[in-house]
Amino acid sequence: MNLGLSRIRSSTGFNLRNLGWRYEDAKAVAREYRARRADDTVDEREVLLLPILKERLLALNPGVITDDEKAERVISRLRNERDNQEWLRWLRNEKTMSFAGQ
Repeated sequence: MNLGLSRIRSSTGFNLRNLGWRYEDAKAVAREYRARRADDTVDEREVLLLPILKERLLALNPGVITDDEKAERVISRLRNERDNQEWLRWLRNEKTMSFAGQ
């Protein structure tokens, strides 16, 4: 059952599935996307789904983020953001990151 997306759809007036969002069971997310500790347990404190984030950074910024190293630099910067307003600035493209030589 997908209560989260249904609730968002009804409150915002649009369907997030049309934007590529999908529901995934918490266990599947932990198994597939969560960072793992050295003992192979899931790090529940990690809020970013790193494989998806890296994939999307590369896909959405093909002329800028051209390799994994640049994607990792962006991810490192995002991990340091502690304020929701700063995250919103990133999402709105009000905050960006440049790389030397570009």
